[in-house]
Amino acid sequence: MSSPKPLHEVLEEEYVSMYGPLEPPADGDNSEQARLANVYSAIHKRAADKKDPHPRTALCISGGGIRSATFALGVIQGLASANVLKKFDYLSTVSGGGYIGSWLSSWIRRHPDGVAGVQCDLQQTDTAITGRRPYADSAKKNMVLRDEDKKVTPREIPADKLDPEPAPVRHLREYSNYLSPKLGLLSGDSWTMASLYIRNLLLNLLVLVPLLALALAVPRVFSWGLDQRHRMPDLSWPWIAAGLTMLGFAYIGWTRPVEQSRGGKKGLFQTSDGWFMLLCVVPLTLASAALAIFWARVQEAPAALKSPDARNAAILAVIGMTVVPFVLYYTRYILARRSTFRAEFWRQLFWKVVAEFGAVAAAVATTAALLYLLAEKVFYEPLRTTPDLARKLPIERFDFVSSPQAQLFVCFAVPVILLVFFAQASIFVGLSGRKNEDYDREWWGRAGAWLLFFSVAIGLVSFIAVFGPVALYNAPVILASIGGGAGVAAAVLGFSDKTPANQKQKEKGGSVAAAGNFASMLIVPLFVVFLLAAISLGSTWLTQEFRDLPKGVTEAQVEAQKRPTRGTPPCRPNSPAPCPTSKPEERLMSRRTNCRPCR
Repeated sequence: MSSPKPLHEVLEEEYVSMYGPLEPPADGDNSEQARLANVYSAIHKRAADKKDPHPRTALCISGGGIRSATFALGVIQGLASANVLKKFDYLSTVSGGGYIGSWLSSWIRRHPDGVAGVQCDLQQTDTAITGRRPYADSAKKNMVLRDEDKKVTPREIPADKLDPEPAPVRHLREYSNYLSPKLGLLSGDSWTMASLYIRNLLLNLLVLVPLLALALAVPRVFSWGLDQRHRMPDLSWPWIAAGLTMLGFAYIGWTRPVEQSRGGKKGLFQTSDGWFMLLCVVPLTLASAALAIFWARVQEAPAALKSPDARNAAILAVIGMTVVPFVLYYTRYILARRSTFRAEFWRQLFWKVVAEFGAVAAAVATTAALLYLLAEKVFYEPLRTTPDLARKLPIERFDFVSSPQAQLFVCFAVPVILLVFFAQASIFVGLSGRKNEDYDREWWGRAGAWLLFFSVAIGLVSFIAVFGPVALYNAPVILASIGGGAGVAAAVLGFSDKTPANQKQKEKGGSVAAAGNFASMLIVPLFVVFLLAAISLGSTWLTQEFRDLPKGVTEAQVEAQKRPTRGTPPCRPNSPAPCPTSKPEERLMSRRTNCRPCR
């Protein structure tokens, strides 16, 4: 395969074909950049020459889909009728204009007489003047012809508007619906369109559904960590949280800007959003999960909270949030200004350090207070299960706390702790902002934005993953109808020409367009929530179906256990009562029947 031709050679050949020989660069430099600058100079020089007998013009057709192509066809026919079409040197198209532009270019290339023949054929479709007569007789009808028109080969104008158009124009009109030219139940085009739609939909789902299922698995991973009581010591979690917190804050001290960025290539201490999320937000998210798991473990072993390991891990976390980023940042700050070591610099540095030290102390103290309030007032019983009140008398239900505390802890423990880190950063910037530069405050705003985004995203995804399947399972008809109806309505509104596509159409659309826009804003998120809940429910079903059976237990035994025997109460799903099974293998089988006490 031949390599592509460089731009300077393309322009040189085009210039030679239109204007004749091109003078080489004056300094004899034959490099690519010199030749490109030389041809640019020659083109601009000729464009500025008003005495040029051959000025170049271009026909430009904008985009807008098939509507733009239809409008452009009428413009091209009008230009041909005015004997102007053949005078254009260039054709430039965009989007929908490319559809009609490629048709015109193809016709010009295939026509024996080129653009002049195309112009002549297009003039025959102009039905503004009726009657069939050669151009030579037009002077008898008192028509004024220009000299260039008289030189054109005589052609005939159609007698009426029903006269057939040239074959290329007729072909263009017949296949304007180019995706499915011929519609109908027995049309191959219709079934081809349907098969293409289904194929592309399935391919997109094969890519999107696993990614969405992976995102919805976040609360499952956190729940799995809560369940690893016998595989990892309780006191290892605070050390993990402290280490990850130190890593995230160290990255802040390493990349926090110390001078205004000049643009161009990024330096050693400049970072992108991707690296910031990977090395700061993700470690802080994992630290939040480790801290939440430790608090859940403390409920079973309260002595762990007052142990030396927990106290030392807390001290390490405080050092990681204060000393480590402080040393990294101010080392870089001083080195970046080593050429301005004057008395004024050291005085400003002193007050900057004092302001930031006070802000850090207030921010860390606020963080500790917020974590204490979360632990004692919000998630005071993180693993409390939801009782089954269906078997209780109405008067007895007042003695039970029915809020799903464990599920809410799985959904919102990590996002709320991330919000605590966000509040810590906000307090620091608010108290020290007067001593910091504008670019530094802008960087902190960007960092806080990503913390807030991760907190909201994890909370929403976890809530949908945990409560979505429950809602679909308990109310399949209603919620499925809402979700399916939302999907159909979203598709209909998307295809409707009443739905505005941009702000300009919204302003001109009136009440109908406003209602359609509001409906689409409401329906599309509803359908997305339904889709995510359905994926989560499907993941739950697959997990239960493909979970390995206990050793020595068969599917037949599991099915037999689901059928209650005489004298033995059945193992009811989600029952708060103790499980009637006693043997280990029976309890393991009960996990397959969704018995809550066995789980």
